[in-house]
Amino acid sequence: MILLSIILINLLKNIGIDCLTILSKEIVSFVLYLLTIVLIHDQLMNLFTDFALKYLILRKNMQIRWLKFGKKVNEDVSGYYHSKSVSSVFDYAINNLGLFSCPRKLFFYSQPLWKQDIEDKCINVTTLMNEIKIDFTKRIQDFYMTSKKGSNKNKNQTCVNIEIQDFIEFGYEMNPDDLIPIWTQEQENIVPSIITNIDQIEQPIEYVAGLDISFVKTNDKAVASMVIFNYETLNIVAKISVNCHMKIPYIPNYLAFREAPVFMRLIDIQKERCPHLTPQVILMDGNGVWHPRRAGIASHFGVLSGIPCFGVSKNVLYVDGITREKIKELLIEKAPEKDQYVEVIGDSGDILGLAYNVTGSVNSAVYISVGHKITLATACNIFKSVTKYRICEPIRQADLLSREIVAKLS
Repeated sequence: MILLSIILINLLKNIGIDCLTILSKEIVSFVLYLLTIVLIHDQLMNLFTDFALKYLILRKNMQIRWLKFGKKVNEDVSGYYHSKSVSSVFDYAINNLGLFSCPRKLFFYSQPLWKQDIEDKCINVTTLMNEIKIDFTKRIQDFYMTSKKGSNKNKNQTCVNIEIQDFIEFGYEMNPDDLIPIWTQEQENIVPSIITNIDQIEQPIEYVAGLDISFVKTNDKAVASMVIFNYETLNIVAKISVNCHMKIPYIPNYLAFREAPVFMRLIDIQKERCPHLTPQVILMDGNGVWHPRRAGIASHFGVLSGIPCFGVSKNVLYVDGITREKIKELLIEKAPEKDQYVEVIGDSGDILGLAYNVTGSVNSAVYISVGHKITLATACNIFKSVTKYRICEPIRQADLLSREIVAKLS
């Protein structure tokens, strides 16, 4: 933080602004510039990002003379680094402006992304980011085309199969009336730890996974499963399952307390038996922040595991004024066709998630909500990449695996 202050103070002095009376818009202007061009250390990159995120409305309408600032920044900032990080942060600038979601570690040592013919004109930041989006997209495509040349070996990757047949007991006989106040407080406590305004996903994404659990109808036996996919090829690279006796009761809106413990066991097994296949993103059958206390299973499990997660649900969770009827009207108006989607905003003004028309029938939409360490835009992009039918492949295959084993136990 001290280094950040030194940089900003020097920049301010060099353009004749009294740093004691500085306005937040000037500070954010400099931070935005640094986020857009300067090569910086990872720690400072996170500081700059966190700082800029606080000024969303101001940032979108800000204007800045980029070339003038650019010259001064290049002169002043470079002297403060003995060795520069191999990270540049073009991706952070665009992602945090909410206009483009892109990988954290794409390294472009090149000219600024904006066109040089803008001279020293005063340009709106949002307009600027829209103008460079096309060029940035091309750079990402070029980057991945280069990266994937050496990735053909993954296409014939064999599948790891791990089935824990011994039954693990989860929970004990519990009184739901006693649990609800305790679980409610735990959900409220976990909310401040949930991250949804920025992607914290290791790049490039190699593996994604789906989690699901199926129950024997006649007793307390259940099977939890995890299916891991190669993100590029959508080939299954691992299937992991755990048999359990589920003693924890099901209580609506408290699903995480029942299922997260056994899912954490799956993660432990995966890390122990095939750590090289650790997924960078997990998809869950359920909700994330689309929840009465903004702490659904995808958010709860994401915080516990530390892995970026989002939820995909087949059913509308009635919360914050949202009903199935309202969602249907919204889909008919905004997303009536196949592969169209619309944001779902509650009465509070919070964005709960997306209603995604996968099949072309508004009655068969699915509902995406962020869980932890992922933005809604990125969750949507990943969902599109891994979906063939109404239910996305990671969750569908995890469901099929758990059902297959449950059928043998019945």
